[in-house]
Amino acid sequence: MHALLAVPFLGALVLACIPSAHMRAVRVVGVLWCCVPLAVAIGLFVQDDTGVSYTVHAPWIAWTVGGTAVHIPWHVSLDGFSMPFVMLAAIVCAVSGVAGFLLTKRWKAFYVLLLLLTTAVFGVFVARDVVLFFLFFELTLVPMFFLIGMFGKYGRERAANVFLVYNGIGSAVLFLAVVLLIVHAGSFAVVGTPTMGNSFTSDYAVIASNLAAMPHDGMHTVLFWLFFLAFAIKLPVFPLHTWMLRVHGEAHPAIVIVHSGVLLKMGAFGMLMFSFVLFPEVLRGAASALAVGAVVTIVVGAVMACAQKDVRLVFAYASLSHMGFVLLGMVAMNDNGVQGALFQLVSHGLISALLFFAVAVIETRTQTSDIASLGGLGQPMPFASAMLMIGALAALGLPGLSGFVGEWLVLVGAYDQWRTLTVIATGSVVLSAVYMLRVVLGIVFGPPPQKHRADVRTIEAFPMVFVAACIVVLGVYPSVLHDVTREATKTIVAPYEQLVDVGGGV
Repeated sequence: MHALLAVPFLGALVLACIPSAHMRAVRVVGVLWCCVPLAVAIGLFVQDDTGVSYTVHAPWIAWTVGGTAVHIPWHVSLDGFSMPFVMLAAIVCAVSGVAGFLLTKRWKAFYVLLLLLTTAVFGVFVARDVVLFFLFFELTLVPMFFLIGMFGKYGRERAANVFLVYNGIGSAVLFLAVVLLIVHAGSFAVVGTPTMGNSFTSDYAVIASNLAAMPHDGMHTVLFWLFFLAFAIKLPVFPLHTWMLRVHGEAHPAIVIVHSGVLLKMGAFGMLMFSFVLFPEVLRGAASALAVGAVVTIVVGAVMACAQKDVRLVFAYASLSHMGFVLLGMVAMNDNGVQGALFQLVSHGLISALLFFAVAVIETRTQTSDIASLGGLGQPMPFASAMLMIGALAALGLPGLSGFVGEWLVLVGAYDQWRTLTVIATGSVVLSAVYMLRVVLGIVFGPPPQKHRADVRTIEAFPMVFVAACIVVLGVYPSVLHDVTREATKTIVAPYEQLVDVGGGV
């Protein structure tokens, strides 16, 4: 399992040693090395696709100050909860690496930063120590900041600064939450080892066990909302989404692929792992308010997507709406809702990768992403147009594609809790058809352009076909993902359902 962390990091070191003047070598090595973590992830998935955990737990950092001991273990795990996210990250980062061929300069910097980002993302999903999670979470900010600022449109540097400001605020909140969590629930004495005295650990399992044994108090509520706010910025949730629009609109599509496909999912992963799993009592009281916020996010995203003229911003607001569905499924905290949220996260990551890869190809050929300036590309660029159509149909929730399964499960899970809100959320599905079909009709159909537009090259076609195949497979055979996450979902929702049974409902 450590190969997931070692391989991309080693690739960054190797690329750093290749002279920038050897552009062909940099590009070839960069693309190939971006695919190696995918091979490793597939190998782990094939060896164990039942959700059983690969776990490494070893001493790492320990110190004693004034009689107080702090233990930070190296605790990483690949289980039914993290496996889908790791597979998604491996796929999306490989696709982003291939999309790097569309860049015109700084290939070495791109691939080094992308591989470092891949290492940090894998670390976020496998870390089972609170401090280790925080470190990997923060490490994603550095390469992403430079990727946004170095590649893209004229406003890319401002977009990078806005990204850093918003996520910096989220990081500060997360740091405060981590420190308070360790102080509040990290003591060994709470779990029956009084000989340890003033000993604290950041191990997630110990903290979770301690919190479960504690009576609910005001600190639980404070911690819940601190973690929620930190991850709501990353997800994002309305109205904390404006930084995402700048990134989607200004960064190069190769960077947006990994940003939309993976980094947004870190917010949902952290929110579920910390706020919802650790503090089910607080969630029980806040669930209805959070559900309202989720539906507002869904509706705002869908309405604003219908009004956009730039295809990038259409997809950006569509992502906001889809993340609203994720939040709605998570706060329902039942099997269907959480399964739907996890499925939606993986599905949206794949769909975003396909859509923004198609945008990257189209924008490279036409030098524009304005819908009104495009049109008729179905004839000169039939392959790229077909991939765009598949991604758009999946995003609007067409049955038989992955987007339908996730949204359906979320709505079924949410309907058990909030019928009126679920009906409103269902109405946004109609709007998703409006803005996605508008994109397809505006770009693919119409009279062909006067200037010749080259279609997709072989190296560009392969990842698009692979991702499209994944979208179809998940749509027609969702058990591929469901079987992996089934046991993890039961574990996640069990504490909340016990509270509901005792309290007589939400």
